[in-house]
Amino acid sequence: MNVVPQTTAGIKEIRDALTVQVFPNPINDYLAIKTTTTNGFTFQLINSFGQITVQGSSKAPELLINTDSLKQGFYTLRISEEMGTGIQSFKLVK
Repeated sequence: MNVVPQTTAGIKEIRDALTVQVFPNPINDYLAIKTTTTNGFTFQLINSFGQITVQGSSKAPELLINTDSLKQGFYTLRISEEMGTGIQSFKLVK
């Protein structure tokens, strides 16, 4: 008896999902972002009016953002990998 292993063509390997930790929430004078990415990431902090209040990028997996000048309110933090493979959003309060 001959055993022939079956292969599947045209299916890409699924990459590990981007894991992100954001703290503290509610935000104080700073916001910490920790990711598992090795490619770097970009971020946007958007207020409740849809305005981008802080944005930037980091090649390091950890980043500390000074939020002392932000007004109290609700914010959305949008994080995406530099390679464009993962996007996550977080709801935050200051």
